[in-house]
Amino acid sequence: MGDLVTDNPDYHERFQLLDPPDNLDLWEKERHGFGLNLLRGDGTSIVYLLLGKERINGPGQYIRQAGSDKIYLISEPLLIYSEADDWLRKDLLALESKHFQRLDLQK
Repeated sequence: MGDLVTDNPDYHERFQLLDPPDNLDLWEKERHGFGLNLLRGDGTSIVYLLLGKERINGPGQYIRQAGSDKIYLISEPLLIYSEADDWLRKDLLALESKHFQRLDLQK
């Protein structure tokens, strides 16, 4: 998974790896991890990771598995796009108005 940094839970906050609170209004970027739950096709969890802060003096990011106190340093940060506009394919259908007289869309 990466290089083990510590298994001391006192360091969770320092590496921004506290469990996210149930109430998202209480989530603080400087304290809590970003949860990433990888699911099987049937909806069961394969692994639930917390992504923490990026390493200051070089490449990497701190992560830990939910339910574990072990904090690891991975070599490259994971880029997670949380806004739909960041990952939706916007050019799936390109239509030019000069080719249509009328277009009806139905739900």
